Amino acid sequence: MKDLPYYKENCQMALFQAKLSPCNKRKVGAVIVDSHGLTLSKGFNCNGFGPCEDSNGNTFDTVLHAEIAAIDNVGIGSVLPDSIYVT
Repeated sequence: MKDLPYYKENCQMALFQAKLSPCNKRKVGAVIVDSHGLTLSKGFNCNGFGPCEDSNGNTFDTVLHAEIAAIDNVGIGSVLPDSIYVT
């Protein structure tokens, strides 16, 4: 697995994306790369409707997963995604 191009850099980028998450309980980041290890898309978990958790710390069902956010952000083009890094 660690033979993938830019493995360390993509793992670090996924960790950085997780830090961008406004969620308190679970901070998750994701990075989608092509076969050369170059970034195609990235995302983090968030709730577009406000906070991620209620006052008791329970996560709302409306929180968008980091993987889905990254998939939604992939541009349409001739380069196909190859791998996804998720924290």
